Amino acid sequence: MRSKCIVLLLSTILILFAVTAAASGCGAKKPKLNSMSPDKAPVGTEVTLAGSYFGDAQGDSIIQFGTLTVEAENWSDSELKFTVPEGLDAGGYGVSVKTDGGTSGELQFKVKEKNGSEEPDRTKGRIEADTPIQAMLDYCGKTGINTAGWTFSVVLRSTVDPSWKIDQGAAAGSSGSPLQFLLHQEGEEWKVLGHSAVGWTAAELRDEYSAPEDLADATLAVPTQVEAIQSYLQSRGRVASGRTYILVKQSREDGNWDVVKARSEAEELEFVVIWNNMSGAYEVVASSIDPGGPPWTGVEFKGQPIPSDIVNE
Repeated sequence: MRSKCIVLLLSTILILFAVTAAASGCGAKKPKLNSMSPDKAPVGTEVTLAGSYFGDAQGDSIIQFGTLTVEAENWSDSELKFTVPEGLDAGGYGVSVKTDGGTSGELQFKVKEKNGSEEPDRTKGRIEADTPIQAMLDYCGKTGINTAGWTFSVVLRSTVDPSWKIDQGAAAGSSGSPLQFLLHQEGEEWKVLGHSAVGWTAAELRDEYSAPEDLADATLAVPTQVEAIQSYLQSRGRVASGRTYILVKQSREDGNWDVVKARSEAEELEFVVIWNNMSGAYEVVASSIDPGGPPWTGVEFKGQPIPSDIVNE
């Protein structure tokens, strides 16, 4: 009799634990948004989202459409349905799903005018162009990002599929980290799929956006390295503005040494940069402007040779 009571007590505890875990969302996986049909339509159109880990019931989960939360008409673990809200202007809107497990990657939906137009909001007299910069400006306008005084530049373009790339935008003269944008070209039109201050991992690019994993290498140089290189360029009469700075490699033998790449539309340069502990600042030790690098054979700083693991970078 006593053993039966113990078994019954344990069973009750396990059931209570399972109910509590389910109620709190314990173990919930991040939702994954795979497709949207249609992805271009006027307001009032029913849209179907397909993916996984949405949850069997909606609960507190939501569908985000631009800055709006839209009501789900059907909710299952792999499929959701909603209607494009009335009153929206024509243009692009990000769609994502948020559950206890996190927020999915965004898919872009284009609201068309009732007459079938897909053009974004227009200002009379404005010249429109299907360029990456215009796509980023439209995206920032829809998502509430202030781009006053910003400049945009290319960070990295996929060599696996050149229709994918990462651009960045920042206010001129800003010492903060720029904002990165993941872009995909479909036909002649560029679309922004998302933005990040830290970039994307290979897994995020693959699983959330079906994007090439080689874009995960878009690591930006820190502002102080950039300042050292810009001063170096100016001292040699070269244009310092309009360049994108990418950290190619930091030495594992001596973390004070880095190789940084500077890209512009006209050229691509590399620099060997070292952190000078005495002055508390970065200094350019060598560059591809000067003969001999890369490889950086013979480069040294105050008698200290360049670490062997970055000689050929």
